[in-house]
Amino acid sequence: MDVAGPLGVPGKGEEKYLLVLVDSMSGYVTTKAVRKANGNSVVSMLDQVSGYLGVPKELKTDNDTHFRNAKVDQWCQQHGLMRIYSPPYTPQTNGVVERTIGLVKSWIGKKANSRDWSTKTLDIAKALNDRYRRDRPSPAEELMRRPFMSQEVGRGLEDEEPKLEQKMPLRVGQRVWIKAQVSAPKAAVKAKYDKSDIVVKILDSNTVQLKKKGIQGVGQLKPVPY
Repeated sequence: MDVAGPLGVPGKGEEKYLLVLVDSMSGYVTTKAVRKANGNSVVSMLDQVSGYLGVPKELKTDNDTHFRNAKVDQWCQQHGLMRIYSPPYTPQTNGVVERTIGLVKSWIGKKANSRDWSTKTLDIAKALNDRYRRDRPSPAEELMRRPFMSQEVGRGLEDEEPKLEQKMPLRVGQRVWIKAQVSAPKAAVKAKYDKSDIVVKILDSNTVQLKKKGIQGVGQLKPVPY
């Protein structure tokens, strides 16, 4: 779990920070825009997440005061969570969350305009959770099959990220078709591609960022013929 902020432009509800919680076993992302980064906002997010995903077994954070305080300590003790802290000034040791926060910040900077960013953080979380991964299910699908965890142990993103040397079928500047959303996914119909966009960034071997539509899995895209 980590915090992004204070962000330059307050959100519609005067939010200045973004809390990000990542299940390191599946890569599932949860975000919450808050006015203050403190024990109250962290506990509120833990309550929210536990309500629909269940209580995590372990929680890894840095040593900042918004995580290391009496309120968060008490919540973790009451729910039986093991606390794990990254060493001070070494954010790379909490790498799963740090990489995800980088993607979220990039998306906010390019996709959300002015004060709208706080209302659009669920969009980036959904895009990351539904993204296609070549050698394993999407984070959302994988989370449903595993206990909820929040520290970098076991088979986490560090171990299972698709290798970058795998061939990326797309390139920056390429125009692509985007697969249409189908209301009945089990229907035996041929996939349709109804919109086009341009690749502006390669995020990994399974994920790209488009100029208009933001982060997309390569499985949802098809190159536009020259």
